[in-house]
Amino acid sequence: ESDVRKVLAEAGVEATWSDNTNSGRHIKVEFIGTLREEQPVAAEEMLKYEDGVLAATTAFGKTVIAANLIAERKVNTLILVHRQQLLSQWAERLTEFLKIDEELPVLAKKRGRKTQQSLIGQIGAGKNNPGGIIDVAIMQSLSSGGEVKEWIKNYGMVIVDECHHVPAFSFEQILKNVHAKYVYGLTATPARRDGHHPIIFMHCGPVRYSVDARKQAEKRPFEHYVIPRFTSFRMPFEKDQKEISIQELYSEIVINEFRNQLISDDVINAFQNGRNSLVLTERVAHVAELANKLSENIPDVIALTGGMGARETKELLIRISETQAGKQLTLIATGKYIGEGFDEARLDTLFLAMPISWKGTLQQYAGRLHRLFENKSEVQIYDYADIHVRMLEKMYNKRLAGYASIGYKAKTGSLADESVDIIFDSNNFLPVYKNDLINAAREILIVSPFVTKRRVLQMLELMSVALDQKVRITIMTRPATDYKDKPAVEEILNVLKTAGVNLVSKSNIHQKFAIIDQKVVWYGSINLLSFGRAEESIMRLNSSNIASELIRNIEY
Repeated sequence: ESDVRKVLAEAGVEATWSDNTNSGRHIKVEFIGTLREEQPVAAEEMLKYEDGVLAATTAFGKTVIAANLIAERKVNTLILVHRQQLLSQWAERLTEFLKIDEELPVLAKKRGRKTQQSLIGQIGAGKNNPGGIIDVAIMQSLSSGGEVKEWIKNYGMVIVDECHHVPAFSFEQILKNVHAKYVYGLTATPARRDGHHPIIFMHCGPVRYSVDARKQAEKRPFEHYVIPRFTSFRMPFEKDQKEISIQELYSEIVINEFRNQLISDDVINAFQNGRNSLVLTERVAHVAELANKLSENIPDVIALTGGMGARETKELLIRISETQAGKQLTLIATGKYIGEGFDEARLDTLFLAMPISWKGTLQQYAGRLHRLFENKSEVQIYDYADIHVRMLEKMYNKRLAGYASIGYKAKTGSLADESVDIIFDSNNFLPVYKNDLINAAREILIVSPFVTKRRVLQMLELMSVALDQKVRITIMTRPATDYKDKPAVEEILNVLKTAGVNLVSKSNIHQKFAIIDQKVVWYGSINLLSFGRAEESIMRLNSSNIASELIRNIEY
């Protein structure tokens, strides 16, 4: 509406406005929860508007803020969710945060039996008891045969949980039928990979309050680490890297014994160290494969996939919630099923068993670890980097930038005394990298697919210090024949040769890293001898094992 008003005003058009929204009916409700830290500011900002999106990380408290909005607006409210487990979660949380002083009639069912409606109604997952006061509904249950239920127009306020799903056709049809005066959306990731996020804002309003994920990580009472695990996974010999699809790669990953064993060993080690683990993959077959492996060494492994029936799913969720506090959890599931909206505060370790690239998905998955829990001092994400396959390595580099954006640091193992480093970007890595080059004792290996004269001359000043100290420097890059401007590149390479640098040419290399004294590793998406884009990232690790794996990979 505000955009339309602005356009009309700029055009000098005087418009007569008619408000056909539904103000709903007044309800007697009080907020009995507590807003902490930044939450009061977020709630106050949302209440300034009749619509809008709250973009906040998992564990920020979007549900308690929504409860506060209900208590402040005091109109009948419909909460829309997209998953079965969210239905009961919302009902439980609203019961905890709200005191509802309303009465409901005892309604007669068709067979004459009478039942007392709940003050918080639930629609979906076999339940159909809307009370018209505060109701929670699974979106899929609100339409049938393309027809949206008429009664959704009767609410004065609608709150859409995980509103980044609104652009889905069936969900958008529901929002088109909403007449509520107040419409709010809740999400951790308003941006969509397909670029359809304007549809969210059209139905729910613009982002009114946004929470910085990195700052939230700093406020949590535990550390956040990503532990990279470089795999030996390679393309099948008969496949060409340019022709293979991501789905074919997923199929190969499912059956790769060495990779699966690496994941299994890591999960078992986490279990033995008292951690509560969640293993996420993208294939049901992979869930089964890993669950079988883990069950040989870990009791009570729980597998969750979307193919299970409602009863089995409910039983497993109850089993998880009723697991004693002192007993460890090991869950394995598909990301689409449990990657968002799943609430188990004990989880402290995530294993990304299959590669993803979209930062929004990564943020949702990582969010499973961010709930506060007693004695939680450190959360860890094991990330399996398939560096031998170009497509998968690119996906890993995108995740690396994603980790930095949500406040994660990198370390090489699960032990408390492992060295830790921040994940750098192109703006802040250079001083630390320069210091490593200057302090090299024996050898430096730099793998940079591309070179530019300006960056090479800049780095050569530092390399000269190392060369004077008899440090052996090897640079691997693509040959001049791979470039359009062959003479210019040959000139740059000759400068390096003249300085005493050992040059190795290799066509089609895609990895970007440096290894100093076979231990200090710089690895990421930044070309170390050319200038890259601002969104590129790189991590620094102290690991002779990772250094050896990378050296074996390039075979120079």
